[in-house]
Amino acid sequence: MRRVFKYELELVDEQYLSVPESAKFVSVIEQNDMPVLYAIVDPTEIHVQTRVLIRGTGHDIDEGDLLSHECLGSVETNEKRFVWHIFVEGRRT
Repeated sequence: MRRVFKYELELVDEQYLSVPESAKFVSVIEQNDMPVLYAIVDPTEIHVQTRVLIRGTGHDIDEGDLLSHECLGSVETNEKRFVWHIFVEGRRT
Protein backbone atom coordinates (compact mmCIF):
# COMPACT_ATOMS: atom_id res chain seq x y z
CA MET A 1 0.00 0.00 0.00
CA ARG A 2 1.34 3.42 -0.94
CA ARG A 3 0.91 6.53 1.16
CA VAL A 4 1.56 10.24 0.86
CA PHE A 5 4.37 11.28 3.19
CA LYS A 6 5.48 14.77 4.17
CA TYR A 7 9.16 15.71 4.44
CA GLU A 8 10.00 18.98 6.17
CA LEU A 9 12.99 20.72 4.61
CA GLU A 10 15.55 23.03 6.14
CA LEU A 11 16.45 26.28 4.38
CA VAL A 12 19.99 25.17 3.52
CA ASP A 13 21.73 24.81 0.15
CA GLU A 14 21.97 21.01 0.32
CA GLN A 15 20.43 18.25 2.39
CA TYR A 16 19.72 14.53 2.15
CA LEU A 17 16.39 12.84 2.79
CA SER A 18 15.96 9.18 3.61
CA VAL A 19 13.06 8.04 1.42
CA PRO A 20 11.74 4.69 0.15
CA GLU A 21 13.55 3.81 -3.07
CA SER A 22 10.55 4.19 -5.40
CA ALA A 23 9.32 7.45 -3.84
CA LYS A 24 7.55 9.72 -6.31
CA PHE A 25 7.91 13.38 -5.37
CA VAL A 26 4.70 15.19 -6.17
CA SER A 27 4.82 18.71 -4.74
CA VAL A 28 6.50 21.24 -2.53
CA ILE A 29 4.65 23.90 -0.54
CA GLU A 30 5.31 26.46 2.18
CA GLN A 31 4.04 25.50 5.61
CA ASN A 32 4.79 27.55 8.73
CA ASP A 33 7.28 29.61 6.69
CA MET A 34 9.33 26.54 5.71
CA PRO A 35 9.38 24.35 2.59
CA VAL A 36 7.64 20.97 2.81
CA LEU A 37 8.00 18.23 0.20
CA TYR A 38 5.33 15.59 -0.42
CA ALA A 39 5.96 12.17 -1.94
CA ILE A 40 3.99 9.02 -2.68
CA VAL A 41 5.86 6.19 -1.00
CA ASP A 42 5.74 2.54 -0.07
CA PRO A 43 6.95 2.77 3.55
CA THR A 44 7.96 -0.93 3.57
CA GLU A 45 10.65 -0.41 0.92
CA ILE A 46 14.36 -0.01 1.55
CA HIS A 47 15.24 3.64 2.15
CA VAL A 48 17.78 5.52 0.06
CA GLN A 49 19.42 8.91 0.52
CA THR A 50 18.09 11.51 -1.91
CA ARG A 51 19.87 14.84 -2.37
CA VAL A 52 17.76 18.00 -2.21
CA LEU A 53 19.05 21.42 -3.25
CA ILE A 54 17.47 24.74 -2.38
CA ARG A 55 18.41 27.90 -4.26
CA GLY A 56 17.07 31.38 -3.84
CA THR A 57 16.13 33.49 -6.83
CA GLY A 58 19.34 34.88 -8.32
CA HIS A 59 21.57 32.35 -6.56
CA ASP A 60 24.06 30.20 -8.49
CA ILE A 61 23.32 26.59 -9.35
CA ASP A 62 25.90 24.23 -10.83
CA GLU A 63 25.32 23.06 -14.42
CA GLY A 64 25.84 19.45 -13.35
CA ASP A 65 23.16 19.80 -10.69
CA LEU A 66 20.72 21.03 -13.33
CA LEU A 67 21.33 17.83 -15.28
CA SER A 68 20.96 15.50 -12.29
CA HIS A 69 18.15 17.24 -10.38
CA GLU A 70 14.53 18.04 -11.19
CA CYS A 71 13.02 21.36 -10.08
CA LEU A 72 9.98 20.32 -8.06
CA GLY A 73 8.69 23.83 -7.47
CA SER A 74 9.15 27.09 -5.63
CA VAL A 75 7.98 28.41 -2.27
CA GLU A 76 7.79 31.87 -0.71
CA THR A 77 8.87 32.61 2.87
CA ASN A 78 9.22 35.61 5.15
CA GLU A 79 5.92 37.17 4.14
CA LYS A 80 6.69 36.54 0.45
CA ARG A 81 10.01 38.43 0.57
CA PHE A 82 12.08 35.36 -0.38
CA VAL A 83 11.47 32.76 -3.10
CA TRP A 84 13.20 29.38 -2.85
CA HIS A 85 13.46 26.85 -5.67
CA ILE A 86 13.56 23.17 -4.67
CA PHE A 87 15.57 20.68 -6.76
CA VAL A 88 15.36 16.92 -6.12
CA GLU A 89 17.99 14.42 -7.27
CA GLY A 90 16.89 12.24 -10.14
CA ARG A 91 13.41 11.82 -11.47
CA ARG A 92 11.03 9.75 -9.33
CA THR A 93 8.33 8.22 -11.50
